[in-house]
Amino acid sequence: MPNLKRALALTLAAGEIATAVDFADSIVSFLNDFGRWRERDAVMEQVDKETRRQGDKGTGRLTKAELLLESRRGETLLSQGRAAEAERVFRALLARMDAGMDYGGTEAGYHRCITLQRLGRSQRAQGKPSAAAEAYRAALAVAGKLEQDEQVLKMSGDVHNDLADVLTDLAQYDGAREQYEMALELSRKVNDGRGVAVTLGQLGTLALVQGDLAEARRRYTDALVAFRNLGEPQHQAIYLHQLGMVAETAAQRAGAQNSAPLWDEAERCYKESLALEERLGHKEGAAQTCNQLAMVAEGAGRLEDAERWYKRTLQDAELLPDQGAAVYNNLADLFLSQNRLDEAEAYAHRAREIKETLDLSSQPWNTYNILEQIAEKRGRAAEAREWRRKRDEAIAAFEQQSGGQFGAAQQAAQIAQAVQQWAPVIADIVAVCKGDKRPLQRLEPFLQKQGETDDWRNLVAVIRRILKGQRGAALAQGLDNVDAAIVGKILEGVQ
Repeated sequence: MPNLKRALALTLAAGEIATAVDFADSIVSFLNDFGRWRERDAVMEQVDKETRRQGDKGTGRLTKAELLLESRRGETLLSQGRAAEAERVFRALLARMDAGMDYGGTEAGYHRCITLQRLGRSQRAQGKPSAAAEAYRAALAVAGKLEQDEQVLKMSGDVHNDLADVLTDLAQYDGAREQYEMALELSRKVNDGRGVAVTLGQLGTLALVQGDLAEARRRYTDALVAFRNLGEPQHQAIYLHQLGMVAETAAQRAGAQNSAPLWDEAERCYKESLALEERLGHKEGAAQTCNQLAMVAEGAGRLEDAERWYKRTLQDAELLPDQGAAVYNNLADLFLSQNRLDEAEAYAHRAREIKETLDLSSQPWNTYNILEQIAEKRGRAAEAREWRRKRDEAIAAFEQQSGGQFGAAQQAAQIAQAVQQWAPVIADIVAVCKGDKRPLQRLEPFLQKQGETDDWRNLVAVIRRILKGQRGAALAQGLDNVDAAIVGKILEGVQ
């Protein structure tokens, strides 16, 4: 770093702008990886100021120095949460590439790929994963025509990772896994340990959205350890945040009696992440983590804390990938639970207005569901039916877009949550089947109560057959998927 900075100062003083920009690009790459964004911005400002002072002495065609300088400007905008401005920078660069460049060959093709990748990242950050996927596929198409040297292979692995991320957003999980596997193969081929760590962490996100919390926790923990060893606080903040998500999801599944330690774990992870984000000056990441801290406080029953965290998040709402729609939605849900209908409706409509400008991956049906409940509470039956229709249509459209994978993942999560909530009951049933009659004293009143409900009547009937000694997979016939999973868990324990 000291050598690079000294070289930068000397080349700027000598008027060697192209060389200076090349040095600056190396410095900025280093500073980006280590989250030293204030220093990065100062370097870019220094080079940009000197470039403007010396003026354009070229032919009007895009030079490498201009490309590097503008690319870093776009990346800086993106890291500051100004994704729409970043998109304009990258689109302008692509247009200038089309108009003519001062150099060609593999290097020019490589820079086109990188610019398309950055365009995709700026689109994803605005809640447009479908558009981002198109940009990433265009980048891979260009990369496929280049000489497959180490630099191109490493870049291609990064783009496969980015494409997998947006396919996960779109609930196209099979395609996402395929892209992650391609990214892993390329990273290992060029011995890119950092790239491998990133992909393994993202596989944790895929596991999380598909409901496999144990796999998600393992992947995120491995990634966190890797980035601690690399000394990269930016990625440490990301994976602490994701470990908070795992604990939060586990708390939601566990039910009120068993969730307190999990809420505490989630809060600890989020607060560690937030401290790093704030130290790095990463406002977008800090806002996302504040939103999760609000959700944890709400889940733990601390509603005043939840409202405070949500409102703190809204201070930087425009920096969030969905322009704050999720936060407005969460506040609406919080106020609805407190019967503060005027506030709930105002925030819900703000969330709806934003989500209806975004891709379906923003899940507008959650907001329509809140508006339906508000209408029902106010006795507006026709309005409630209209919101219900819009909710169902949005879910159906996203389900079709995902090729049925979204619904499967939702069902898997529902089953996992039910099995976890029934875990103490399952343990009692297994104990009784193995000859311990003591749990019957608490088990019988529970079964009596649940057997009188529509949701659990069929399951309780099968459980009574198991308690009488019946066994076999045929017991689950005719049950829904949740009930069948609980029966399967009981039989597994008994056997």
